[in-house]
Amino acid sequence: MPSTRLYFELEHLDRYHRADWEDRLAGWLAGAAGAVARAPRPDDAELIIEPSSGAQSFIGGRVFGVAPGSHYHRRPEETFAWDQGDQPTGRLPGLFCSLSRRLADPARHRGFCYPLRMNRLVRECAQADARYLFGFSGNVTAPLRARLFAELADAGRDGRALLRPTESLFMRIYSPETDVERSRFVDDLRQCRFILCPRGNGLSSIRLFETLEAGRVPVILSDALLLPACVNWDECAVIVPERDLAQIPALLAARESAWPRLARNARREWERCFGDATLLPTLVAQLAALRAARRRPERTQRYFFPFRALPDYTLVHAKALVRRLQAAAK
Repeated sequence: MPSTRLYFELEHLDRYHRADWEDRLAGWLAGAAGAVARAPRPDDAELIIEPSSGAQSFIGGRVFGVAPGSHYHRRPEETFAWDQGDQPTGRLPGLFCSLSRRLADPARHRGFCYPLRMNRLVRECAQADARYLFGFSGNVTAPLRARLFAELADAGRDGRALLRPTESLFMRIYSPETDVERSRFVDDLRQCRFILCPRGNGLSSIRLFETLEAGRVPVILSDALLLPACVNWDECAVIVPERDLAQIPALLAARESAWPRLARNARREWERCFGDATLLPTLVAQLAALRAARRRPERTQRYFFPFRALPDYTLVHAKALVRRLQAAAK
């Protein structure tokens, strides 16, 4: 079976992110064992992947237009985003880490994992090491996280939970001095059966995928998040509505007997979908599914997208503004 030829547009990245991408691509391509090949030029590729963390976002100033340098202008049917930004618009088709279900079109968008790693120390953890029912280590980047620390404080005090407020590593991702903090995060993962994965700056969090990789069970707290369809979430995660945050200790205590099975499934799902040997084949399969689901040529989206997205996009950001104002008033 011939390899699928992918071109990754990395020219716009700074040297740190580009080196990170090159390192990860080398591992994925080696793991794919010839099923996927990297094209040297976009014209040689069957699929063009454009990594993004803000070029097509509200913050980036483009809601309904396409970034000027995008290959989408010339090859709209073959160009796809892999967008890890916190506020994507969904203007390009492709794979998104934090796209709202309100903005998602099943014929154009899929949820997916983050391409780069925040913590290279994450590894599979032994089940025998888990002594807390649940835990969360992270910073307060959204009102939901502030609620988490306030409403679950009793579980932390009585020993059921490990709750640790931390500083963000995002702006220090390439600093070796942060390895102490990374190691502490992994140790916190190791000690907990269930890991709370609330929304942060975006609807998703990289800890969701780090939890799967570690063989721990994610507790997903993000009502609007478009989750990756390739993962069997019912078999490896617990999804809790944001309004039920305070009920988490009781909900997880009721699921504790199922934890060993869920944890094994979590690691299995990570290996099946996002491990070095499987990530690029999974990516290709998700993009193939998008192409098969298209109801109209992608080149016509310049006319259809604004009318479809404007009501939901306005609602999504109006709700986000209300949440920020409510948090500021407290």
